[in-house]
Amino acid sequence: MQANALAASLEKKQKGFDKIVDEWRRKCEALVQEVESSQRDSRAAATEAMRLRNQLEEASEQIEGVRRENKVLAQELKDINDQLGEGGKSVHELQKIRRRLELEKEELQQALDESEAALEAEESKVLRAQEEEFENTRKNHHRALESIQASLESESRGRAELLRMKKKLENDINVGCRRPICSNTSLSFTRIESKSFHTNLSF
Repeated sequence: MQANALAASLEKKQKGFDKIVDEWRRKCEALVQEVESSQRDSRAAATEAMRLRNQLEEASEQIEGVRRENKVLAQELKDINDQLGEGGKSVHELQKIRRRLELEKEELQQALDESEAALEAEESKVLRAQEEEFENTRKNHHRALESIQASLESESRGRAELLRMKKKLENDINVGCRRPICSNTSLSFTRIESKSFHTNLSF
């Protein structure tokens, strides 16, 4: 009777541990899915960052072209001023050309300033987005690893407790039973419990 009671108690506790193990397995699977989702988001962010970087490079090339054109206009303006000093063309015509070139130079300078400001703003935006995405991914991975570690520790403790209870039950049966029928019962029960225990450990 004592062996049967211990066996029933052990089986009840083992089922409880199995339920806990299943619950932690589901949690681990959910965390793995969350990590995979974070990795996909990280790859998408990297692709977007590459696209923005290419746009920034194109904008930089355009700005460089504006700088070169501005330099050419400045040289033309200088040449006209030199011609005005030398009297090569009529003063009126040269002044008209100079005003036109000065206006174009101012417009180009304004466009250059706006492009540089837009470029700086876009660079800052890309850097902030990358930093936030990388930080979120790092936090998700850290949280997932902590949860998985906790589940593994809980499962390890559960298995250790089952092993301890099995050994205690076997010892109680070996010590308490002296009659042949009791020995046969304890042997059969031990085989059943051992098979159930090893099945659980194979998980």
